[in-house]
Amino acid sequence: MFEIRDFKTKIGNFNLGEIDLRISEGEIFSVCGKSSSGKSVFISSLSGAIKNPSGDFFFKSSCINNELKNFISSNETIPSKDESLTVKEFFYLSRRKIKGKLSFFNEEDKSLISELSSNFGLKKYISDKIQNIPHSAKNLLFTAAKISQSKKILLLDAPEALLDPLSLKILSRELIKYSKKSNIIIMANNDPNFSICTADSIAIMNEGKIIKQGDSSIFSNDSIKDFFDTEGVIGINIESGKKYIRFF
Repeated sequence: MFEIRDFKTKIGNFNLGEIDLRISEGEIFSVCGKSSSGKSVFISSLSGAIKNPSGDFFFKSSCINNELKNFISSNETIPSKDESLTVKEFFYLSRRKIKGKLSFFNEEDKSLISELSSNFGLKKYISDKIQNIPHSAKNLLFTAAKISQSKKILLLDAPEALLDPLSLKILSRELIKYSKKSNIIIMANNDPNFSICTADSIAIMNEGKIIKQGDSSIFSNDSIKDFFDTEGVIGINIESGKKYIRFF
């Protein structure tokens, strides 16, 4: 169990207010809401990208305030999304913050990166520069690279953005697979359909506060649509077109 107690931060005039959450191992937790609702601020604050939030963090009942970065995936190890790198180089530099020869990496690193590139459909791009691969492949790469950090808690901000239907299916499948290894995924989402199809639980954020949360199965078109900027795909399965049916 990962617990967040009395978590808050302030950026300019925006206040992210007193958030308390309990997220189980193996759970995918989606934070949803309209633009400027605070969901991305929440993810950035947890990751350390926004400094000096207040609050307490517990994992399995032990306080981890001073060790939080050891549990949570961080953008700091992603090499600034440098598109002059090849997919293979990007994976390796994300896995280990080492600026040097690829031979510095051991067989475990190579095996994990080979597995992730295959599972995310990136194998055919492995020697290509990032600037030359499709947008969907780039976004899948950025998520796969964060998974390669092998942290207990994976943080993602709109991982579904700009993905085509096949890539959305791959992403959802791989996130569910990663969570089943007793890992926790906390993500901010702009697509309600992706949240309903992928997450175990959903929280709706508005003006920096969580105003509704629960199991993803309780959310319906009527209960969730007013808290998103987009309409029309809410509750529609991205593969079959049917309402609220997971595709795995």
